[in-house]
Amino acid sequence: MEEDEPLENSNNMTFNETIKPDSVDLSKKVEVAFHNILYVRGVYPSDLFESCKKYDVPIFRSRHVLLTSYISGVVSQVVEEISKGFVNKLILAIQDATTPPYEPLEHFVFDFQYLVDPITNFEDESDRDIRPMTGVGTLADAHVHLRAFLMKINQCNKQITELPQRGSLTWTTFLELNDPTKEPVSESTKKSDLPPQWVPASDPIALKAQVQKSIKIQDFASSSRTTLTREPKKRLIPFKSEGLGMIQLQMFVIEHPQKASLLQEQQATQPHNDTWYLWNPDGVRPKKDDWLRTEEIEFNPTELT
Repeated sequence: MEEDEPLENSNNMTFNETIKPDSVDLSKKVEVAFHNILYVRGVYPSDLFESCKKYDVPIFRSRHVLLTSYISGVVSQVVEEISKGFVNKLILAIQDATTPPYEPLEHFVFDFQYLVDPITNFEDESDRDIRPMTGVGTLADAHVHLRAFLMKINQCNKQITELPQRGSLTWTTFLELNDPTKEPVSESTKKSDLPPQWVPASDPIALKAQVQKSIKIQDFASSSRTTLTREPKKRLIPFKSEGLGMIQLQMFVIEHPQKASLLQEQQATQPHNDTWYLWNPDGVRPKKDDWLRTEEIEFNPTELT
């Protein structure tokens, strides 16, 4: 992930130029995003990362050999499936690793939209090198979009609530394919006769059935209580939609209800560490009549005893 050379390319990009390492190199772009997300969201200690620049944007990359190799291996297989036109979504899932099964906390979703469907439109391998006349974007355009994309990741903590500090965090990846008859099996896996490195999974974005919240409603007419059960809501945060040649990349983040529950538990068990104090001599609180309304003092009289 070294610094990039200046670009001088005004041609619309082909499908191969969108994917291949000598052009946009989609695998490297996704890899950079993974490194930065794991750093920014604090999945690993910050001293496992080092700062550098990519597309003139300050980023952080792992300096741990095993983690770097793992990310590279995952992303290379993902991009291999993207080049076939099989991938709809890629999810980097941050999970609570306190006790299995690991609960989802945040999903960083990469949504890929193909301007030309490789499955139905490329009858021959050479079709992937056909250069569109208009409307796709140049290599220089793609790098401008990628700079904005990385800057958005750098600032994501302003839009996303903090992760729980209790226990530990882990992460994994999911692929959503657009053809249920296909399986993501890389060429390297086939040649080495290794078992599949992707296994079938249920929809990770869907809420689990057992994740529910009970609420009690007072029936004032009968003075009885009715307990209802509802599913807590997920929070979706849109990030960026970027044109990368023949592929449109949209990214959004899903915050799962489990995250809010863990944060509430964490706050309830934290030791007293207040920095705000109320002046209340002798434990006497003023009555409503003791307060005078002024423009300088804002208060809610209903909160007073």
